[in-house]
Amino acid sequence: MFQTITLIPIKDNICLSRISIALVHLFKKNKFKIAFFKPVVLMHNNKKNFCSLNTSFMMNDTKKLCNVTTIVVESIIFLRDKIYYNNLLDMILTNYYRIKKMCNILLIEGIDVDCKSEIIDQLNIDIARITQSNILLITSLNNNDKNYINNDLKILLNNFLDNQCSNVVGLIINKINSLNNCSNKNFFLNDLIPYKSFFIDEKYTSILNNKFIKNNFNKFIKCISWVTSVKYVNITNIINYLGIKEIFLDKTYVKKIKYFYLLNKNISVIKENDYKDVLLIIFNNQKNVLQELCLAIAKGLKLGAILVIGEIYLLSDIKKMFKKIFLFNIPILFTELNFLEIMQRLQNFFVQSINYNVIELKKIKKCLLKHINDEYIDKLITFKKSIGINNSVSFKYNLRNKAIQLQKSIMLPEGEDIRILQSASICEKLKLAKCILLGNECKIRDIALQSRIFLGDNIRIIDPEKVRHKYTKYLVDKRFVQGMDILQAEKSLQNNMILATLMLDQNKFNGIVSGVAHTTADTIRPALQLIKLDTNCSLISSVFFMLFSKRVLIFADCAINISPTAKELAEIAIQSSDTAKNFGIRPIIAMISYATGNSAKGPSVEKIKLSIDIVHKKRPDLVIDGPMQYDTAFDKDVAKLKFPKSLVAGKATIFIFPDLNTGNVVYKAVQRSANISAVGPILQGIRKPVNDLSRGASVEDIVYTILLTAIQSDSVK
Repeated sequence: MFQTITLIPIKDNICLSRISIALVHLFKKNKFKIAFFKPVVLMHNNKKNFCSLNTSFMMNDTKKLCNVTTIVVESIIFLRDKIYYNNLLDMILTNYYRIKKMCNILLIEGIDVDCKSEIIDQLNIDIARITQSNILLITSLNNNDKNYINNDLKILLNNFLDNQCSNVVGLIINKINSLNNCSNKNFFLNDLIPYKSFFIDEKYTSILNNKFIKNNFNKFIKCISWVTSVKYVNITNIINYLGIKEIFLDKTYVKKIKYFYLLNKNISVIKENDYKDVLLIIFNNQKNVLQELCLAIAKGLKLGAILVIGEIYLLSDIKKMFKKIFLFNIPILFTELNFLEIMQRLQNFFVQSINYNVIELKKIKKCLLKHINDEYIDKLITFKKSIGINNSVSFKYNLRNKAIQLQKSIMLPEGEDIRILQSASICEKLKLAKCILLGNECKIRDIALQSRIFLGDNIRIIDPEKVRHKYTKYLVDKRFVQGMDILQAEKSLQNNMILATLMLDQNKFNGIVSGVAHTTADTIRPALQLIKLDTNCSLISSVFFMLFSKRVLIFADCAINISPTAKELAEIAIQSSDTAKNFGIRPIIAMISYATGNSAKGPSVEKIKLSIDIVHKKRPDLVIDGPMQYDTAFDKDVAKLKFPKSLVAGKATIFIFPDLNTGNVVYKAVQRSANISAVGPILQGIRKPVNDLSRGASVEDIVYTILLTAIQSDSVK
């Protein structure tokens, strides 16, 4: 059994690392082979965001974890570039598949930043989606804020609980009551403390009994509170982080700081004697306050440390003033940074300078292992994922990966087209397939040179003028019954598509991709006449792979059959289901119509019903239903209203349209309005793979059609 769990923060500064530690150690405790994966770290002010990195630091003692390199994103602005964003997802997926082989539980930590961003939220969702993870949402709560629970939290959670994030399995609310016992101090350190550990406390009934949370998460919610015994920062870490140079400090005496306190006017505001966990901040030009402070210390005031801020010319006076209190072992720090700079730096503290020691880590682990129980872990790993949905990133990745393994040879008859040359160059560079260009070599290389397209050594160029004569007799033999003679054959072979088809029939390569300069008929006719249909098929049909960001659907037939009969519709459905399986998509077939179920009658509705009966008889293993409207097949919410008892409605992966007019209009409308890639048409029913391209195909469309053709060819017997 393999399971992936992704932790996604839905609020800033929630101490996500502590949750990661808890789950890693619980899985280890239960003898799972666990791996931890931090996919991305953001740069902040030219430094790595250590809010994201500190998990990795604390994982140093878990030696059996299988870590892979974290990708560093230099600026959040880069994520707004579509090409950069898609390439990033590809790299993340590559790392995911690498680490997946090493474990049976993979814990992925999403990006936790100091300021919420929609693009970061989307990236976290996409990481969970492409890795097909169960999602644990993480938030925080101060003082049991009921308004946050009832309003803001509800809105945040609804963003994740729609159909696009159906794998949300639980909610963890962290840092409950984190402001308790701090009301009489300036708690600047509140969100910076590295040891915000937690425990489960069932007394938080206002959260657990909240109707919205209870209905959506049930037993998958955990409330986590602040543990004061481990929330201190060593003074030396603060010194290192702020870059403080002038220090009076007994290095043998370790001080731990819990709060910051700004002493602004006079010392009378300090009403207690015990401030041993406080870093007192004071301005160097407040001499009277400094003198009062020295007297108070001499009389027994306990302080964690003193930080004096201001210009360096007053330093000598400050040194003389504090000389009297050295014996009290209070660290005295001095910096020229102004107060705002200090606070800004501390807000970006993110504990990168903290050296975690074994004792402190053990404290955290003890709390975690004591209060998060095994039952919660069991629920996480046994939660069933939604099935039958592939996201486009994973689909493309799998296509590339499989094509690289197969290394098939694909003929491109339109070898003098710039888009074809660009596509062949990409395939050669990435080692996706061995492309063969048909055309005049001098002309092809001249076009490539002018367009700055690199054609590597593995790209073959075949000049058709030099090989046409070799296939004249073969064409006559193939079409002799139809009256083909030598003269007709020589004339026909002037068509590069016919020449390429004959070469494919003689196994000179594995498949053909054509169509940027030819009609669909020009591509299909030679294949139908020369290569013939597959033995189990009575017609050629086509499918488009519709690459939605969150799933991949198959539309058929959108290019070939104008008005198919019930029998032909049934065959198109069967062919499409076999294609879906070949490309890793679970076939769930919806027969599309203007009516859903028995809501209307008419010849086209009856034709669809008859085609479904034929499929049931020929292939009882297939899941198929209809007639149904497009929205019923596509949308789960609509399906619940219109076709609640259907096993297909709202879950369909294959959409079979009643005729070419409907299919072609719908695929183009969906492609343009949803701004998605539509790869195809991919032809079905031919003995060897010959695939058509839209004349408006992009380079990306051509590349993926080449990959689909390569994979198709692997199933040819």
